[in-house]
Amino acid sequence: MKKEKRLIKDIQKQSSRKSADELIHLYYKEMFAYAYKQLYEKELAKDITQEIFISMLRNIHRFDGRSSFRTWLYKIAKSRIVDYYRSKQYKQRQQGELLIDEAIAETHDFTAQMETRAEAQRALDLLSTFEPGSEKIVRMKLLAERTFEDISTVLNENESTVKTKYYRTMKQLKDLLKEEQ
Repeated sequence: MKKEKRLIKDIQKQSSRKSADELIHLYYKEMFAYAYKQLYEKELAKDITQEIFISMLRNIHRFDGRSSFRTWLYKIAKSRIVDYYRSKQYKQRQQGELLIDEAIAETHDFTAQMETRAEAQRALDLLSTFEPGSEKIVRMKLLAERTFEDISTVLNENESTVKTKYYRTMKQLKDLLKEEQ
């Protein structure tokens, strides 16, 4: 922890490249694992991990120590991943995948797939409107397939609190999807 603080101060005050390299080395595997669990694609996770650290270095002068550095870094990571899902690249990719599926699938199968994908995309869109903590819990549970115990450790929250937030958010999400139908 002291080493981390020293590295951050060196970067903030002296723009130390060596300290930046050390700080990145300390968190690279953890940030890559987080990105991979959110994206499920190795090369894309590498790209996003790189963006996380670029953003960290560009904004490290704003880090004031009110939260832990790890928490601050996870906020940057979440932001980069959300940016990707909102990006033109992601939308084009999704559209490309849908076109490939359309060419391969039979008509009735394709219709069922589209309904399922459209519902899943709508659920993700609605989920992004929820409180960030609840959204993160649901994404970690459903998309990253993490256990409640693991999520509670990462978020530094009581496991029962994580479960309550998860089930409450899922109920609200289901209710909103039913209302739309």
